[in-house]
Amino acid sequence: MEYSSTIHPQVLESIHHHYAGIVEKYRNAYSTWGEDPDEYAPYVERPEQLLDRIQLMSILISDSSAKDELYLNFSCSWDREHGLGVHMKQMKMEHIQGVYTLYDLE
Repeated sequence: MEYSSTIHPQVLESIHHHYAGIVEKYRNAYSTWGEDPDEYAPYVERPEQLLDRIQLMSILISDSSAKDELYLNFSCSWDREHGLGVHMKQMKMEHIQGVYTLYDLE
């Protein structure tokens, strides 16, 4: 908790960068399904525009203090089934992926 003011901007910026790389894939999928892509996967210019599109669901803190790892699990508007997982190591961004597949990296 003591690092939350440091972690928050870093995580949001990383999610924004990740989102910019995948948004077109989700927009195409929603269009194919006959749904409005702007509702679920709109184009955004600034990280803050994603705040209403993600919600922190859980935090998993590694039980090994030597690893200094945590996982942030979010629900998100663009991937309502798999969500979004953020893996941090030593308070730095390690990897972003769907919640359920993020743990397969270990």
